[in-house]
Amino acid sequence: MDKNDFWSEGERESFGEWELVDDAKASDTPRCQFIKSDGETCGSYAVKNKRFCYFHGQTAEGRKKNRKKASYIPVLEDDLAVQMAVTNICRGLAEESLEPKRAATLLYRLQVATVALRQKRKSVN
Repeated sequence: MDKNDFWSEGERESFGEWELVDDAKASDTPRCQFIKSDGETCGSYAVKNKRFCYFHGQTAEGRKKNRKKASYIPVLEDDLAVQMAVTNICRGLAEESLEPKRAATLLYRLQVATVALRQKRKSVN
C-alpha cells in the first residue's frame, strides 16, 4: 500500500504539496549547536527558540548550575570525551584543585562509562 490507496485524486495532489512544504521546513529547522568532543556539531533538531536539542539542553542546565565548581567531566558520548575527562582530572590533580579521593571516584566512574561505551559499540556492529 502507498499514499495513493487512501486519498482521492484531489487529496493526493494536496498531500504531495504538503510533503514538499514539510521537507522544506525540515531542512530550514535550526539544528543543535552543541559541539561534541570530536569537533562536530550534534545535528539533531534544536528545541524551539533554543540553541540545543533536548538532551544537550538538559546537560547545559547542569553545567550552568555547576559553573562555580571546576568542571572536569564533559558529556560522555564517545571515547574521545572519556579521554578529555581523564585529562581534565589529571590537570585538576596537578593544580591541586581536585582532591585525590574525588579524582579516584571520578576515574572509577569513567572506567564504568568506558565499558558501557564498548558494549554499546559492540551491539551496534
